Amino acid sequence: MGGAKLLIMNKTMQELISEVKAEIQKRGLAFEYGSDNRVRHKVYQRYYLFLFLRSHRLTLAEIAKIFGMDHSTVVYGLKQANLMKKDRLFLRMTDELRQIFEEYTALNYLVERNIMLDVLQCESYWEMRKLQEDIKKGLYGVTM
Repeated sequence: MGGAKLLIMNKTMQELISEVKAEIQKRGLAFEYGSDNRVRHKVYQRYYLFLFLRSHRLTLAEIAKIFGMDHSTVVYGLKQANLMKKDRLFLRMTDELRQIFEEYTALNYLVERNIMLDVLQCESYWEMRKLQEDIKKGLYGVTM
């Protein structure tokens, strides 16, 4: 039965990533030389998507690759998005995206967590600390 859960999760994550990529393409949010990458509404939408993808446990490198950017740009964007979460302008400029991806909240689809894979993918001390917190919360089905 664990294999069936994993297939459902992988399919769902692939669908999520495909939809995000489609929105990035449609809205012109990926990095391109000489384009209007720094227009406020594009920046805010990009920051929202960074935050959204990170909440679904994608690594900084994976998010950066989707946008054609460096991981340090994603780190900066995540910090900015966290600061602006309640900002009215940020909320207004990201409202359409939030409605589109609302169905992908953690409660709406099955997530099979693989502790071994997640440990191997940790790239920093802070990611290991987050993993430790998730284990303590019981997200991996491991008791301590």
